[in-house]
Amino acid sequence: MYTPAPYLAAVNVHVKHSGTQNKVETLFSKTKGFVHQRWVQELVRVGRRTEFGLIVEGIWGYAGHATTYLDDFVFQKCTSDHHVSSCASSEWMCADRDKCVAVYERCDGKRDCTDGSDEMQCLSEYGDCNFDMEDWTTACNWTVDTVDGKPSWTRAKESHSEDTGPPSSHQGRPGTFFLVANSSWLPEGSPAVARSPVFPASHNKCHLRFWYYMKGSLSMDYLRVSMLISGASLPMWQDVGNRGARWLYGHAVVGHSEPFNVVFEAHRGGDAITDIAIDDVSFTSSCSEGGDPTGHPSLCTEEEFLCKDKSMCVPRDFVCDCQADCPDGSDETDCGEPRIRVQSFVSCMDGEHCIPALLLCDGVRDCPDGADEHCGQ
Repeated sequence: MYTPAPYLAAVNVHVKHSGTQNKVETLFSKTKGFVHQRWVQELVRVGRRTEFGLIVEGIWGYAGHATTYLDDFVFQKCTSDHHVSSCASSEWMCADRDKCVAVYERCDGKRDCTDGSDEMQCLSEYGDCNFDMEDWTTACNWTVDTVDGKPSWTRAKESHSEDTGPPSSHQGRPGTFFLVANSSWLPEGSPAVARSPVFPASHNKCHLRFWYYMKGSLSMDYLRVSMLISGASLPMWQDVGNRGARWLYGHAVVGHSEPFNVVFEAHRGGDAITDIAIDDVSFTSSCSEGGDPTGHPSLCTEEEFLCKDKSMCVPRDFVCDCQADCPDGSDETDCGEPRIRVQSFVSCMDGEHCIPALLLCDGVRDCPDGADEHCGQ
């Protein structure tokens, strides 16, 4: 990389990989303040991946006179014939040693290893449920709330309509069932609520995996996964709207310093073709082990920020990006000194105001505190 002038705000390298709803993850970021009058080599570790593609992004700062040159991209040990010798503690090695997969991808209902070994010799764990048994609530130790005297979630082998819901279970085998919030009889806005058994306290070690189906009209509402802790609900995952005719994979890290339940909550949309279904819910073995949290207990993962009102977790990339994501706006407070954001805005030091990055150090006070003109100080 060669950058002869100091105007580029950031260079980012993202990875986009398949199998996770086109998730994009940032692997490398170099922000404003670097000036290279020579070629500089950068090393980016891609790590274990399914099929992936790289995205290189340049973010401009407060002027347009800089040029950054990139050359000689080399991929090392990325070919399919490369065998791994060891995996990280958070990973599991495939039987053919072709690659490592995340621990939570072991026995999660999808094939991540080339040889499929991650889905072999799988045992049922505490809390798992595929809803195939007629008395599934007893078998899985789950509970379901009622609406108008009927269970809000019900078992089904197929949808009541071609316009909504899945035609079969996630596994697709005869005699298998899924759980559905049936919009043909649920009142509009009514929540269908299903709770897992109680899990012991843990921190950043319990992984929930599940499959869900949200096909229907534009009035489709949302599916939410929360933790129930001493009567308080803490949202951990959510998807909204019509997601098409396919089973989708969901994953969330759950855990707390107190025992908790995992809750699936589906809200009925504006018409009778807004079914929401779930299937093959599973937990990693570490969920039932529990254990005292290490360090300060956190309601969110290390990559997330807990809103001050504890209503939800947001990605840390969303903090101080000049757009409130927390209901209480706490992700945009205490932002400190002005920083250039990917959205080409800067936050003032008062933590309340944002201005376009183009106005930074232009000789005019745009922030109420004038922090945008404290250049080089």
